[in-house]
Amino acid sequence: MSGEIDKKDLFDAIKHGHVWHMQKIVDYLNEFQKKLGNDVAYMHEIKWDANEKIHYIYCNEYSLFISDGFIEIRCEIDNHPDAFKEIKYPINKEYDLVKIYNEFVKNTLGEQ
Repeated sequence: MSGEIDKKDLFDAIKHGHVWHMQKIVDYLNEFQKKLGNDVAYMHEIKWDANEKIHYIYCNEYSLFISDGFIEIRCEIDNHPDAFKEIKYPINKEYDLVKIYNEFVKNTLGEQ
């Protein structure tokens, strides 16, 4: 039945406030990177910042921050039109993660 939420997603939404909570996003991205199995995926190791309590990827002056329910991407290149702007993308389904991660990859490779 379309539009219905399964029990695990309902539990996650109640427990974490989001179906796509931080650890679920991290786990999905790790699996997605393994499936890619290319050099880019290995450059994008997901790290944990204990002080900020956030997972992130940093590559070629771009940062991807993983939070409950969304991903933020920030460009840290001086004189870039998007320099130091944080763009927040909500995560509602797997397709959102794939799309955002692929955009991050294009940016880190300079394929804007």
